[in-house]
Amino acid sequence: MNLTLAQYLAHEARMKAGKNEPAGAGCDDESKLHDAIIDECKRRGWIYLHGSMAHRAMRTPGEPDFTILADGGQVVFCECKSKTGKLSSEQLGLKLWAKKNGHTIHTIRSFREFLEVVAGLAAAPGPVVDPRVGKLTPEDAAMLKKLAEDMGALDCMPAWMRAEIETKNKPPNVNC
Repeated sequence: MNLTLAQYLAHEARMKAGKNEPAGAGCDDESKLHDAIIDECKRRGWIYLHGSMAHRAMRTPGEPDFTILADGGQVVFCECKSKTGKLSSEQLGLKLWAKKNGHTIHTIRSFREFLEVVAGLAAAPGPVVDPRVGKLTPEDAAMLKKLAEDMGALDCMPAWMRAEIETKNKPPNVNC
């Protein structure tokens, strides 16, 4: 059996997350689906914007559960639902309006569905060279490192940024 890299990575993520559910299965507990998606985004080094499930009043009506900033400038919008959950009228309205504007809000019912959606993303064109590389001041690097450590997100930072922070935070090499 031959697998594409995307299929292999999706399989590996399912096995790691213990989410080897059969086709068409949905989750019973939406919060577990949220946790699995967050873990996968962290594993891939993607930025995810995730609203609180407990504080609907603090969100835009119909706003999807996740806005994911993936590799290569790609953005994925996901609304998670349990296997029996239904979109609210606000969610459906936003989904249709987004479609009119050329965007897709994916309704995700299982971790497998999420992996299928992200497997369909175009492969990143290669390492993106950020124009800011080499331009962090030592003060900026220290501030970014502290912020990332406080948020528990140091491992989620792009490799170039971690390398830049570590380089700027090293004490000078002085031979006296």
